[in-house]
Amino acid sequence: MSAPAGTVHGPAADPGGGPEARPRDAQLDLAIRSSKGGLWDLQLDPEKSLLLPDHCDISDSLKELIGYRPDEFPDSLQAFRERVLPEDRHLMDQAVAEHLAGRDDHHDMEYRLRHRDGSVRWFRSCGQVLRDELDRPVRWIGIEWDVTERCLREEALRRSEKKFSALFALSPEPIALLSFPEGRFLEVNRAFLRQLGRSSEEVVGRRDLDLGLWRDRRARRELMRRLIRDGRCEDLLCWVRCRHGEMRAIEITAGRLLLDGADCLLVAGRDVTSELAAEEQLLSKAYYDPLTGLPNRTMAEERLGRTVESPPREGRRTAVLFIDLDRLKAINDSLGHRAGDEVLVATARRLRDSLRPKDFLARFGGDELVAVLEVHDEEEAVRIGQRLLEGLWRPLDVAGTTVYPTVSIGIAVSDDNTRQPWDLVRFADVAMYRAKRSAGNALQLFDGDVTQQEVPDLTAEGDLHLSIERDELKVVYQPIVRLDDLSVWGAEALLRWYHPVRGSVPPAEFIPVAEATGLILPIGRWVLEQACGQAAAWLRDGVVDHDFVLNVNVSARQLQGVGFAEQVAAVLRDSGLPAANLQLELTERVALQAPAGVQALKALGVGLAIDDFGEGYASLSYLRKLTADCLKVDRGFTHDLAFNPVDRSLVRTVIYLADSLDLHLVAEGVETPEQLRCLRQMGCRLGQGFLFAEPLTAVQLAEATRGRRSAQPAPSVPRLSATLLSSSSAENGLERNGGSPPRAPRVARMSSR
Repeated sequence: MSAPAGTVHGPAADPGGGPEARPRDAQLDLAIRSSKGGLWDLQLDPEKSLLLPDHCDISDSLKELIGYRPDEFPDSLQAFRERVLPEDRHLMDQAVAEHLAGRDDHHDMEYRLRHRDGSVRWFRSCGQVLRDELDRPVRWIGIEWDVTERCLREEALRRSEKKFSALFALSPEPIALLSFPEGRFLEVNRAFLRQLGRSSEEVVGRRDLDLGLWRDRRARRELMRRLIRDGRCEDLLCWVRCRHGEMRAIEITAGRLLLDGADCLLVAGRDVTSELAAEEQLLSKAYYDPLTGLPNRTMAEERLGRTVESPPREGRRTAVLFIDLDRLKAINDSLGHRAGDEVLVATARRLRDSLRPKDFLARFGGDELVAVLEVHDEEEAVRIGQRLLEGLWRPLDVAGTTVYPTVSIGIAVSDDNTRQPWDLVRFADVAMYRAKRSAGNALQLFDGDVTQQEVPDLTAEGDLHLSIERDELKVVYQPIVRLDDLSVWGAEALLRWYHPVRGSVPPAEFIPVAEATGLILPIGRWVLEQACGQAAAWLRDGVVDHDFVLNVNVSARQLQGVGFAEQVAAVLRDSGLPAANLQLELTERVALQAPAGVQALKALGVGLAIDDFGEGYASLSYLRKLTADCLKVDRGFTHDLAFNPVDRSLVRTVIYLADSLDLHLVAEGVETPEQLRCLRQMGCRLGQGFLFAEPLTAVQLAEATRGRRSAQPAPSVPRLSATLLSSSSAENGLERNGGSPPRAPRVARMSSR
């Protein structure tokens, strides 16, 4: 007969116990019960030391541990042994053999036992054999504890460690375990060695500083600072030097942990070198003119914006030179557009060479350039302008023809009353217009009187009245994309006016005229008809998905007009566009001024978007009254999102608000990868802006959408931007609605004064 688990021999003791033994046994049983254990006691016959009796005193607490009441389980050694799993009984038998052979009187072991409810439990058994004065075994006492929870925890820990070891070794990303704060490598995976081009022998046991990995130790100090303060560091960008001197951009995530009582550091790195290169290329497209290589208008706007935040040094003033190429259209018409491009590039290069290194020169668009200078006074600005004119007056061989490129330059210099940098651009543009009127190849200093003398009146109601009849108005579409995969979710319809004489007239100039004269009503209906008809055609042709959303702006005059909801219903009916595919954009103020009109539109089933959300005075109560479907975050909050923690907090709050109210949310003015990255991290799902596409014609948007569908899915920003911007309407002079407002042709700008 086998003994309970872990049965072994122990030191000599009185076999009979005596009258005082039982009270002590009861006390022992009570103590064992309090420790959540159980006791068994096996009386041995010293004359038959090689035999084990079947009867064994099993405590009530031990019976309860295996699921029985005291009267339900026999005091039987065999019965207890049968509860032990067959694959673990050999452990008990081995302990019995050790005891019978006299090799060991103690046992301490663990085994598995079948509980009454059928579950398997882990037990720990500790016991001792007692002997008489003749060194014969007379009694065997054991204590059992249920250690299932501990064993399960240890098993889970072992599995976790095994998984961790496998992930550590097999991860495609570099991972290293280091001592902290010394920075000595304790273990590295293959990806880490492959990234550095080193062997394990070269790395393990050495400090990171000894290996010369850091291009800039300031990144390491920042890493240590965060680890000491927070215990972890996420997404720290640093440059790491590989074996042969190659520099790689690595995004580090690290955390401190205790291993066997030692303070350690687990570091994982993600190689983002290619991503940074792609972003740099995208930024180059976003901020530099591809033809001349000069900064583009977007960068010029930012440069001018900084002049307000950081005015020139004391005793210095800001000067803006507005430069327009003379006779470029004649060159294009006579020699071809390629020849015109050559003239433009050569002119830009000569201008750049004539300026000082600290001066800023940008291409504003078309044949217009802008220089931003820091000068002492107007005389210095004029001298620089004259130097530019003189530097250009050299022959240039283009397409076998010698041409002499010339420019007209307008100059405006800041004074104590200048508050907005765009005033300088406006004044310089007005001065340039007079210089060009004087036959070109001249410069003009803004004198304050030019505005009234030289700016034609574009606010004339007659021109706008005839714009529809003359087919001068056009509708373009700026895509609204899903930020996770950059697929097209919808588009905003935007109005453009192309005047036959004055060129492209910015909406900021003619929309107020239309509002003031009431022309916004027929123009607004025309836009709605054009946009809805186009969206319906896209849906029928399968150009866009069935859930495509067309956004159309609505003015206060339209919403407050009689029968506007009926007008929208008629347009939807005539165009065949489902109401669910139309979303009307209203500002907070406009929507609140006409709640009845809003409700009438909602009854049609069209969506309602609150434009420039956050710019006005929207609140939860207003949103409840408006029953909006979509919020469009004002681009003012998006502009500094990557650098302004206040803007980040506000945008994050609006995103949470929209999610809580089950509203769509569109971030406007997304222009940089940093803004996109922040919006993605905050959970924003939709975006609109230059980073994805400028406003497109209907044909261009269809081509871009088809190109997107035919290409392999790719969530990277550069690939999507290349798809959409390849058919960009920039060549047609369309306003960049998703970014900062564009500068319109000079005649159009003058009318606003």
